[in-house]
Amino acid sequence: MKVFIAGGRGQVGARVAEALAKRGVEVIVGSRANGQDPMTGDGLDAAMIGVDTIVNVLNIARFDDEAAVFFETTTRNLVRAGDGAGVGHHVLLSIVGVDAEDGPDNGYWRGKIAQEQVLRSSSTPATIIRTTQFHSWVPVLADQHTADGRVVAERSLIQPVDLDEVVELIERATLITEPADREIELAGPERYFFDDLLRGTLAAMDDRREIVTTACDGPIDLMVPRGEHLIGTRPYPVRGIPTA
Repeated sequence: MKVFIAGGRGQVGARVAEALAKRGVEVIVGSRANGQDPMTGDGLDAAMIGVDTIVNVLNIARFDDEAAVFFETTTRNLVRAGDGAGVGHHVLLSIVGVDAEDGPDNGYWRGKIAQEQVLRSSSTPATIIRTTQFHSWVPVLADQHTADGRVVAERSLIQPVDLDEVVELIERATLITEPADREIELAGPERYFFDDLLRGTLAAMDDRREIVTTACDGPIDLMVPRGEHLIGTRPYPVRGIPTA
C-alpha cells in the first residue's frame, strides 16, 4: 500500500506517517520541502503515481479569509491530482461541529466546511474524521484567549481527545481495503466547561493568569458531538477538574 500524507511534517501528520510506516506502508510525506506544494499544486501529479490513499491533515493557524482559501485550494489540488493518478481513497481530518448550521463565521470554519464539500463532490470515496480539540492543544487555547494578561473563556462545552487516539483512528481508516464515503466523529471520554478546563490546566502548570468567564456567544455545545460518535478511552492528563 502506498499513501501520500499532506501535512506529513506536522503534529498529526508526522505521527500518522510513523504509524503507517511501522505497518509496512510506503509513505510519501508531502511537503514543500519534499517538492510538493498543495497550495499551488506543484509536484503533486508526480507524487501521486501509484498512490492508493491520500491523507489530508493540513492545517493553518489563522482565522481570516486566507484560511478559507488555504483549505479549499489545497483540497481541490489534492483531489485533482489524486483523480488524475487513480487514487482510490481520501482521508480527511476535520473538526467536530463543522457540519452545524449555527457555527461561527470565520475563515478557518468556512475553510473546513469547504474541504468537506470538495471531497463530497468528488467521485473518489472519502472518509471524513471529525475530532474535538486535542489534549495537547489546551494550553495553546489559553494563549489564544489571553488579552491584557487575563484568559477570557466562554462558559461553553469542550470534550478534548488524546492525540494518539486520533492518530490511531486515521491509521485504521487509511488501511481500509474497501473504502466508502463515511463520516466519523471522535471525542474524549470527559466533557468540561471550557473555562473550568483552562482554569484547571493553568493551575497544574503553575500559571497564575486569571481566568475570566464570559457568557457563551453562540451554541454552548458547538464544539462537542451532538450525535453518534466514538469515545476515546484516554482521560485528560490533568485530574481533578470538574466535569460538565
